Amino acid sequence: MNARTDYSRLSIVENARSGLLVGFAVIFAFGVIGRRHLLVFPPFLLTAGILTTGGFIAAAWEITEYTSDHLLGTRAQNASLEDTMTDIIFGVAGATAVAITMSIHHRGHRLPLVDSLLRDRDLYSVAPATQDTRVPTETPPVTGADED
Repeated sequence: MNARTDYSRLSIVENARSGLLVGFAVIFAFGVIGRRHLLVFPPFLLTAGILTTGGFIAAAWEITEYTSDHLLGTRAQNASLEDTMTDIIFGVAGATAVAITMSIHHRGHRLPLVDSLLRDRDLYSVAPATQDTRVPTETPPVTGADED
């Protein structure tokens, strides 16, 4: 094996893993929005959201690599359309795996990871405070009670 083959394999794994992470982040985001606004999203919207976000992030990353290559003189794309397309394809493949997992979950085969992202608590609470902790914006007028 040579360095090019090792890099290509690592690149494929990293792009697929990135697609997985983006997909699970989208599930979490839909879960947070659903809990906070008491919404139930249709499965089609969740799946479409995962796929479009995964594709958008993969394409945006490749645009960033292209810009970096031309403005900074880096070699992030290895001067190859094949590298660019492989990165996008495997990034979307990772997101597709998450979309399929989401579809299986919504067809009645509950998966603990998906269920926890959709239904568990948020990272922080947004419950309203029990008392008014706001600072008044203007000073109340002084009455004549303190005058002698």
